[in-house]
Amino acid sequence: MSPTEADETQTMFKPAHKDRRALPRVTLRCAGKVILPGGDIVNVMIHDLSRDGLQIRCGKKAAHAINPDGKAIKDGDSPLEIQVLFYVPVDSGKGRVKAKGKLMYFSLIAPDIVALGLKFKSISSGGVEHLRHVVKSALEGC
Repeated sequence: MSPTEADETQTMFKPAHKDRRALPRVTLRCAGKVILPGGDIVNVMIHDLSRDGLQIRCGKKAAHAINPDGKAIKDGDSPLEIQVLFYVPVDSGKGRVKAKGKLMYFSLIAPDIVALGLKFKSISSGGVEHLRHVVKSALEGC
């Protein structure tokens, strides 16, 4: 199993959050970047997404850079805001998505894989259309 495919390993760890997904998610598994408040960039993997949020997966070092407290976010905590940048497949090639959102959970899902759930607050204008297209295409293919 590769480091970014922890689906089977998730059963070994109990998440510290409730699943709040309101819309269906589609697996994406593409490279992304988290842009930190000071402008530093952290490379991550966008694991899945919907029109209202996404899941980031990364190693512990990257997760610590994103959430320096290093603590799991639990229900009732004040969410940290982060910004992400990634590209999704569209008919004409790749569609750029830049979004800001609230970090809803931060939990260890495998020995060196952390999952971070982001609920979107804002998305670049073109990014909204790209997300709609990707989610719609993936759900139609099911």
